[in-house]
Amino acid sequence: MEVTETLSDGLKREFQVQVPAADLEARVAERLGELKDRVQLRGFRPGKVPVTHLRKIYGKAVMAETIEAVIRELNAKIVSDRGLKLAMEPKVTIPNEATAVEKVIGGQSDLAYTLALEILPKIELADFKGIKLERQVAEVTDAQVKEALDKIAEQNRPFAAKGEGAKVEKGDRVVIDFAGKIDGAPFEGGSGGDVGVNIGSGTFIPGFEDQLIGMGAGETRLVKITFPTNYVSTQLAGKPAEFDVTVKSVDASSTVTVPGASTDFTVTEDELSRAIMERARQVPGREQEVWDYYRKNPGAVAAARAPIFEEKVVDFLTELATVTEKQVSREELLKDEEDEKSAAGQS
Repeated sequence: MEVTETLSDGLKREFQVQVPAADLEARVAERLGELKDRVQLRGFRPGKVPVTHLRKIYGKAVMAETIEAVIRELNAKIVSDRGLKLAMEPKVTIPNEATAVEKVIGGQSDLAYTLALEILPKIELADFKGIKLERQVAEVTDAQVKEALDKIAEQNRPFAAKGEGAKVEKGDRVVIDFAGKIDGAPFEGGSGGDVGVNIGSGTFIPGFEDQLIGMGAGETRLVKITFPTNYVSTQLAGKPAEFDVTVKSVDASSTVTVPGASTDFTVTEDELSRAIMERARQVPGREQEVWDYYRKNPGAVAAARAPIFEEKVVDFLTELATVTEKQVSREELLKDEEDEKSAAGQS
């Protein structure tokens, strides 16, 4: 066997491989010898079939099988001996001229083929101790804390139906049906039924909630808005739209008093959009359905906001706390996690 490297360019490698016909013949003879004791042919007793007769019947098939096995073995050896890691399957090119192939199968010429490889690059780990990070911090005022807490209280207020003839006021919760159009044509995600809206919460598109003030149950009104330029759906961003809105019921909220605090945590629209985008990526091909679901369901938006808010609170408390390390065994660490999961399941 002779192996010659003919190309080493970046991640590409090529080798010219030549296997003497005598080596192939030795493998074929060995294989025919194995078949002699197992093949049964009419006119011959088991194990008594002459090898020359077997070669006449099975010679070409055994040679083809041998060539395939030799190529597979040599390719593996070339890769192993050189410590290469393959990025894809090797490409083998053998002579395709009928005469050349016949000569190889007939044992009249050596087997010659080209092996083309594409390998993985060597990855060297950097010195992670040299990494420098910058954490951005901002001072939080009491007013910002109160604003955030008021927003939480607003989202969790209890509601009761207003009396007959009552009109929508800021702070009320209304249940509506709506059908939207852009340039006179309905658009995907632009319609909804029995949707709850807290007037003044800013859950819907800017300007939408304000235009519901003064409406009564059973009343229909044309609401005109323009989608923000940074709206989550690029197909709707910046476009004017009209909604036929029907108020189905008007609910008034009770007052919830929020205790004072000295620290505020705000979930920005960009953070919320990124969280929703990440959830949409988890269902490839149905991203638009996910966007539409969050656009129509304020409760779903609040659910997406909650873990971001919680993470900010935990990070803040962790920064304030004095953190010490306690060395424990792996078993003790895993036991604590299992206890937490068990307690959560029972609650």
